[in-house]
Parts: sequence; C-alpha cells; structure tokens
Amino acid sequence: MKNNKIILIFLGVILTFILVLFFNKDKNNLENSTIFEKIKKEINKKINIENKKDSSFTWFKNGYIILVPADDSFYIKKNNDYLEFNDVPNLFENEINTSKTILQDNGFILNKENSSKNFSDKTFYDYIQSYQKDYELCVIKINPDNLGYYQMNFSCGNSLSQAYEEQLPFLDALNYKNTNNFVHLINKSGDFYQIGIGSYRGGSTAVLKKENDFYRVLYTSQEGPNCEEIEGENIPKETLDLFKINGCWKEEKGFIKFDL
Repeated sequence: MKNNKIILIFLGVILTFILVLFFNKDKNNLENSTIFEKIKKEINKKINIENKKDSSFTWFKNGYIILVPADDSFYIKKNNDYLEFNDVPNLFENEINTSKTILQDNGFILNKENSSKNFSDKTFYDYIQSYQKDYELCVIKINPDNLGYYQMNFSCGNSLSQAYEEQLPFLDALNYKNTNNFVHLINKSGDFYQIGIGSYRGGSTAVLKKENDFYRVLYTSQEGPNCEEIEGENIPKETLDLFKINGCWKEEKGFIKFDL
C-alpha cells in the first residue's frame, strides 16, 4: 500500500511537471507571436476566419494614397439582411473590439489620419481603423456593401516606405496628390509602364513612358486608348501584346484593331 502511495505521488509530480511545461510552452509561443497571429488566434476562437492571399491596404502619406502590400491578412464573412451603411460595423463589434484591445495592449497607436471617425463616417467609404507601431501597420476594414454577406478584413504590413518610393513617380505623373486615387504596377516593358488605378470603388488603367527621370502619361482609360494618344510613340509589338492593347479608338471610325 505504501509503495502504491509513493508511485501515485511520483506520477502526480510528473503530471504536474508536464502540465507546467506545456503551459509555459504555450505562453512563450503566444508571447513570441506576431500581433497578427495573436489577433487571428483570439478571433478564431469565436468565429471561423479565412486567410487572404495577395492582399493590400491603403495608407495616406504626404498627401498621397499608398497601396501597401499586406504581409498577413484574414477576413470574416457574416450573413445578414440588408443594413444601412453605419449599421454594418455593428455586425463585427466583438471582432473590432478584440482587435483594438490586443493592438493597444501591444503598443499600437490609432492613426487618426487613416481611420474613420465613427461608423457613419464615409471618408474612406469602408469603415477603417488603422494602427501603427514603428514601421508595423495594421488595418481593420469593414466593407459596407451587401454582397450576399458582409466582410471584415484584418491586415498587417511594414513596407510603407518602400511602396511610397515605388509609387510616388507614377502618382506625381498622374497628378494624384490630394485625391482619392492610388496606383499599382501591372506590367513593365522597356520604357513603357502599365499602371492600375484604383479609388475607393472603381478603377482604370494608364500607360506611361519613362523619359530620363520622368514619366509621361500616354493615356488613361477603362477601355483601349484613343489612336492619337499612342500614334508616333513607337510602342513595340511585344509591349502591345503584354499590355493587351490590340487596337485604338478613332473619331468617327470607332475601334480600329491593330494588324499584329
């Protein structure tokens, strides 16, 4: 009987040691997690989340809207009947508050220039709450459009400075300072650049030509170019093919397809 008691005490000590070991391991893993992982793990306890690949978010800097690639991003979808604009964020109140608390507890500060003032603020069209800690940026975004569901996105990234330097020449060439437009590079061929243009909803495409250290806008359109915009530009065939420019618009003649 005495031996059995000693064995039980011994097993209890071992079990306690194992539990403490695993508890500390989980605690250390959580402490070493990124802010994105911490928020993702906490929210995923209550609702299923889905990872989002090739995501990005916008950020105001020096009067320009910069498209920042997200290092990590997830989204949540919720079904509901049609809601008014300022009612949509209420669907995600718990997720918003959870994200805000974890961000603030980890030293992130609300960036007011890049955040909606309240649920009814339509400055960014979406409801946006943007947080910053040094070079790390994290954005909570609620899409108010009814797509058969409503969606919340959470994204983090730290390449604002690089994105700013890359996009600034195109933004300046297109005269997009202090506007709601942002850009991204679609294709490059020699001195020619195909640029995607976005706003809070909608978009178009531009083709620019680099001349020394400057970029000259050949055209901006949601369709093909007007013929006079690209005549005499000597755009190579491979560039036209890459940019999928297979014709141009001529006054009175309509769309003229290139004989490529």
